[in-house]
Amino acid sequence: MSFERRVSLPSKAQQQAWKNHTWQYLKQHITQYDQAFATKAEQYGRKLTKTTFTTQAINSLCCLNEFDRLMVLKDCVRLEKNPNDPNSYRNRLRPAMRWVKSGYCHGLYHYKIRYLLLPDQKVVIDDMVLDDDMLGPKNPAKHERTAMYLVTRKDKSKRITQDIHYDDIKSLEDAWDIKDIKPVSEVITRYAAINGMKNNLEKAMWLMGTHLDWAYRGQDFDSYTLVHNPTESTLHDLWECGWDKQNKASLNANHLSAILVQVARQGLPVNWVAHSQGGIILQQALKVIKNRTQTIRLTNQQMALHSIGCQVQEVERLARELGLKVSGHNANPFDIVPNMAGGNDWSAWRRSLMFSYSVFFADEAVSPHTLPFMGINTYHRHLMEAGKDKRARWVERYMRQQKIKV
Repeated sequence: MSFERRVSLPSKAQQQAWKNHTWQYLKQHITQYDQAFATKAEQYGRKLTKTTFTTQAINSLCCLNEFDRLMVLKDCVRLEKNPNDPNSYRNRLRPAMRWVKSGYCHGLYHYKIRYLLLPDQKVVIDDMVLDDDMLGPKNPAKHERTAMYLVTRKDKSKRITQDIHYDDIKSLEDAWDIKDIKPVSEVITRYAAINGMKNNLEKAMWLMGTHLDWAYRGQDFDSYTLVHNPTESTLHDLWECGWDKQNKASLNANHLSAILVQVARQGLPVNWVAHSQGGIILQQALKVIKNRTQTIRLTNQQMALHSIGCQVQEVERLARELGLKVSGHNANPFDIVPNMAGGNDWSAWRRSLMFSYSVFFADEAVSPHTLPFMGINTYHRHLMEAGKDKRARWVERYMRQQKIKV
């Protein structure tokens, strides 16, 4: 994906990195491995008449997924129109260089561009990097950005098991290092996850690590890549779900589709889990990939579906057509999200409504939705240990109906 380097002297390497290239050269180079780039980016290329790109900038663009690359080019077009952007600031070490943050108005985009403005008002794009100021945990959580993070395990002894007790569930938050997180521009681990709604970054980090531990129990891994779907509010998250379910791909879906394609091209085997709204985003992302003119196969990836808010059969059908292996669907029979919001089991409407309050307002162990479903006996025990006797009796009634030993 990057230029082949055949120079040994630092001075020559610096000269090569600073060599300027036109838009046509950039398009030709990236199209060698991404044929869809030529048609998608042409709308931006026609407007980049006074902009050139250094070798360093082209190398950086090659490392980005489709979505991020097109968003960077959109900002380059904006920069050419207004090179003296009031939001730009000078580089302290190289005063001739300037930085400009993304002009994108929504909370998805998180790159900044380094550029040089020549006396004739021509722009030289030198590099683009993740904007660390915009990434990481924020307070309030609505200021967090959709981004990818490398999450590392802090305590191997704290894993979710079927025998875990209610009082020990809180300790799962300490299993993953929520303080030392690293934003990344691509999936670099063999495990990855996309979270659901109402998850700030810190909660998403330990919760999706817990879902991965359960989905791929028996497999030992010390890190995973989190595709963070940030929350602005319950109402806004529900609006996002509705948008994707109307076959109108959200920015989250377009972003995830680009990540899945990037992983497919890299050939790295990746085990995924999608939880709640993450399943809705996944469904629309698969539709985006399917509608591409260039055939992409996701055979090096597999996906575990956990309490997703869309139809499991539809996701499985799309996955089969693209070669993505689905390793199963995990859901609590009392969970209103997969049962009714996802339309997977309308016959469960009565018990789903009985537990709907717990989905949104109860703690992680009492909620039938938040944690992975570890079996009805385990859920019943957690309700008893939490002192939720009434709900425990409803679960007992269901177990007797299903002829499950209490």
